[in-house]
Amino acid sequence: MKKLILFLCLLASSAFAADTVRFTEHLIDTATSTGIRTTDSVTLNVSLTVPELQGINLSNAVINFKLGSLQLDQPGAEADIRTANSYTIYQKEGGHRVNNGFYTVTLIGTHLTITASSSNLHSDNPDQDSFIISESELLGGPTNETKIGVVTYELKLGDTVAKSGSVAYKAIKRVTLSGLHLLRNYTINGEVDVAKPTLVITSPHAAQRVLTDTITVSGRATDNFGVQSVQLFVNNQPAGTAILQSNGTWSREVTLQPGENTIAVEAADLLENESTRTIVKVNKIVSAPLHLTVDQGGTVRGGTNTQSFEVSKRTTLVATADPGYTFVGWSGDVTANTPALSFTMPANGISVHAIFRPKDFTGIFTPDSADTVAGTNSGYFTLTRNVNGTVSGKLILNGQTIPFSGKHLSETNSADFTITRPGKTTLHVQFTINDKTVTGSVDDGNFVSRLNAFSAASSTEAFTGRYTAYIHATGQPPVTAPTNTIPQGHGTLTINVTKSSALFSGALPEGTTFSASGPLLVEVDDPGNRVRVPLYASIQGGRQTVVGWVLFVRQQHEGAPDTFTVDSENAFWVKNPSTTDKTYKAGFSTPILIGGSKYTMPSGNNNALGYSNAVLHLSSGNLAATIFKPATVTKTKVTVSDDTATTEFPTAASLNTHININPALGTVTGDFKHPVTHAVTRLNGVVIQGTNPSIIGFFIGTDESGQFNVFSAAPSQ
Repeated sequence: MKKLILFLCLLASSAFAADTVRFTEHLIDTATSTGIRTTDSVTLNVSLTVPELQGINLSNAVINFKLGSLQLDQPGAEADIRTANSYTIYQKEGGHRVNNGFYTVTLIGTHLTITASSSNLHSDNPDQDSFIISESELLGGPTNETKIGVVTYELKLGDTVAKSGSVAYKAIKRVTLSGLHLLRNYTINGEVDVAKPTLVITSPHAAQRVLTDTITVSGRATDNFGVQSVQLFVNNQPAGTAILQSNGTWSREVTLQPGENTIAVEAADLLENESTRTIVKVNKIVSAPLHLTVDQGGTVRGGTNTQSFEVSKRTTLVATADPGYTFVGWSGDVTANTPALSFTMPANGISVHAIFRPKDFTGIFTPDSADTVAGTNSGYFTLTRNVNGTVSGKLILNGQTIPFSGKHLSETNSADFTITRPGKTTLHVQFTINDKTVTGSVDDGNFVSRLNAFSAASSTEAFTGRYTAYIHATGQPPVTAPTNTIPQGHGTLTINVTKSSALFSGALPEGTTFSASGPLLVEVDDPGNRVRVPLYASIQGGRQTVVGWVLFVRQQHEGAPDTFTVDSENAFWVKNPSTTDKTYKAGFSTPILIGGSKYTMPSGNNNALGYSNAVLHLSSGNLAATIFKPATVTKTKVTVSDDTATTEFPTAASLNTHININPALGTVTGDFKHPVTHAVTRLNGVVIQGTNPSIIGFFIGTDESGQFNVFSAAPSQ
C-alpha cells in the first residue's frame, strides 16, 4: 500500500502544547505546469487547504516530506529517497540512473504546497513526438493497493539537452499532477492549540419561569481559531446541536420537563477542545387552561380562551361592556356580579362565562283589547340596567313623563315598582327582562296594559334612508253610528332612518300633524331583515294619541337589489271628544295600518311613479259620488284631464285640479274644486314606490275626510 507520511517540526510556543493530529483524506485538483524548452527541468506547483491544520502554530514551521514505496511498473525502474526534502524517480540503464525527479513540500499558513520538478527524463525513440507515462505505468501493482495519486509525464521532442552515445535526452515540456490524495494516516507532530472555547448563555435568564413546553436557548461562543460546534444538554440528557452562526452566536429550541430544568451548554473548537459547561436553570411552570366564553356586547381582558395559567397562582379577569350593553356578572366555576373576577387557578383548569346584556330597552304599553285603547292607558316605556345592578326607567302616559328607579332585579330578572302620582291613581309597573326583550304590565287598578320592549338593533346600516308611508284607520264604526265616525283617506308619513333611530313626520287623515322619533330595536325572530321602532305621539296636549310599532322589512332578491317596505303592528290612533274640532267631534279609538316603502328620488326627467298615464281617484270627504279622472304624471306634477265625460270617466265637471310632486322628498300637495261645496279643497299625499307605485293621501270635506289616490291607468298585473 502506498503511504504518504507528513512530518511537521514546529517551533515551540506558549499557547500550544505537543500533540499529534490525525486528519482526513483530501484531494488535490489537477494542475499543469508551463512548458520550458530551454532547460532540463520543469516545475509544477499544487496547493490545497487542510482544515485540520487550523489551530496549529505554523510560525517558522519546517516540513519534512517523504514519498515512499512507489513502484514503477516498467523494466529497470527503481525508486529511491534522495534527501530529507526530495524524492527521486529514476530509471537505470547499464547501472546508471538516467531519469531523475524531485518532490518538495512547503507549508504556509494552512496551505500545503507540493512542488514537482523533473530532469533528464528519457525517451528511447528520438523520432517519437511524445509519450506518456500513464497511471498504470507509474502506479501499477496489486489491485488492492491504495493509489495515492496519478503522476503523468508527457514528453515531447525538443532541443537536445545531452547525448550519451546514441541516447538523446530531451527537455520536458509539461508535467501533470492529478488525483493526489492525502491519506488518513498523515500525522502532524508538534505543538497543538489547547486553548478552550469560551461560551455564554444570553437567554433564558437564570431561574426564568416558563409556561410553554419548549424554550429557545441562545448565546455566544468564541475561540482563538474558531468554534466547531455547540452542544446542549437538558437534565444531563443530550438535547442536540445548536445552530451556529459565523459571528459565534448560536441558538436551539429544547423541550422542558415540568418543574426545574438544568440546561447545560458546551462548545468545541476545531481540535475538539471543549469549553467548560455553562449552566442555566429554568422552571417549567405547571399550568392549566382557562376556558372563557364571552357574550355579545363586551370584552374581557386579563386572559383569553384556552390560555394557560400557572396552577395555584392568583389570576384576575376584567369585563368591559360595549356601548349599549351592561355587564351582568360571571357564571361557571366561579361566580360574581362585579366586572373584576379574581380566582386561584386549579390543577384541572377553570371555566367562566362573562355575561353581557343590552343596557337599554324601549317599548310601548297598550291594553289587550283594541276597543279600550285610550291615551290614558297607553304610552311609551324605557328601561336601563345600571352598573350598580339596579334598574331605572320611565313611562310616558298621556303626554306626561313618570320616572322610576332604585330596585335590583330578582333572580328571575324581574322587578316591580309602585309609583304614586299626586291627584291621580297609583301606577303599578311589573316587568321581566328576557335577554333582548322585556315583557310586563302597567296598571292603575282601573286598566291593565300589556308592556313590550326591545333592545337596540345591530347591523342596521342597510335600513338607513328615506321612507314614505301612509296611515290608514281600519276601525269600523258601530252599526248605529254615522258613517263619518272613523276618518277616511290615508294620512301621510315621511320617515328618515339613521343607523340608530327613525324620525317621523306625519299628517293624520283628519289633518292633524305630528312628529315623533324612536330607536331602531331588534327584531328577535329575524334580526337581519327586520327592525322595529316604537311610535308614540301625544298630540294637542294629550287630546290625540298615536301609539304602536312601525316595522322596517328588507326583502332580499337573488340577482336584484334588496327592497324595503314599511309595516305596522299593534298600532292605534285615539282622538278624544272635542266640540271645537271641525271633524270627528265625538272622538274615536281605531286601529291603524301603516304601510309604505323606501323612497328613491328619480333621476333626470323620470318621475317617481315610473309611469305617465294615470287615474285620479277621489272619494268620501262629503263628495256626492266617487270621482275618477284621467291624468298624466311628470316628474313634478300630475295634470288632470277633467273636462271630458267618457264611459270610463262619466264625470265631466271641471275640478280645476292642481297636484304638485316634490321629487326629492316624495311628498304631494295640491287642491281641487270640491264639486259639492265648490270650495277649494287641499290635497295631501305621498308617493309610495312599492310593488304598485301610487300617490296616496287625503282631503278634508265639510265634516269628514276623504280619499285621494293617483294610480296607473294600465291594468294591474
